[in-house]
Amino acid sequence: MESRSYHEDDIDRYLGQEMSIQEREAFEERMNHDPALQKEVALQKDITMGINLFGGESLKKQLQSVDREDTDVPPVSEEAPTRRARPMYVWLGIAASLTALFLVAILLFDRGANPQDLYATYFEPYPNVVNPAQRSEGGATDAAGQAMFFYERGEFTKAIELFTQEPLLSDQAYQFYRGVSYLGVNDAQQAVVTFTSLSEDEQNAFYEPSLWYMGLAQLQMDQPKQAKNTFQKVAAIGGDYKAEAQAILDEL
Repeated sequence: MESRSYHEDDIDRYLGQEMSIQEREAFEERMNHDPALQKEVALQKDITMGINLFGGESLKKQLQSVDREDTDVPPVSEEAPTRRARPMYVWLGIAASLTALFLVAILLFDRGANPQDLYATYFEPYPNVVNPAQRSEGGATDAAGQAMFFYERGEFTKAIELFTQEPLLSDQAYQFYRGVSYLGVNDAQQAVVTFTSLSEDEQNAFYEPSLWYMGLAQLQMDQPKQAKNTFQKVAAIGGDYKAEAQAILDEL
């Protein structure tokens, strides 16, 4: 058929601007009368751009080598019917498409999770283990009881007001709950300051949870590197937060 009489080298030479003026004019005249040739020239042009963007010359050479190996068969008589080999640029198109998809997948899946999304997933206030609040506001009259009452109700601003007063201000346990309360009002910076002080003392009863919440605060502040270092310490302790810390590390 006339539409199949051209050779793929003609397309390469045409796109590579290697034809003489006469050859180029003749080739364009053929394209004007051969829609199939027009489509294949357009396809080859797009594929060449894709190879340049994604595959590189080395990929093209490797595919050409494979193509030569696959087509290395004994010659047959000219009279014998032969099946037309798939043009090289079709294989290049497939390779370019796969390469592009692979690169897109890397961009999509190698970004790591959003730190603030991780914070929202894992943050929850630490339970009250030092001063269980009465179930009515009037049931707790001392500062500690009032502070923890507001804490348990999620009224963190009121709790912070009491946590920042003596004698609660100097008590490590209430310092810890003050730090969690800062997270409750989205003040991650003050939370980090509080938990940093508490995490300096490994004998502190709230040492491990202080590290855990400090890591969460760093996530909220969009500081994944600092958070990663903190959660590595938490995982190394091997305590109650090991599994959660490792899960976050796997996401960062």
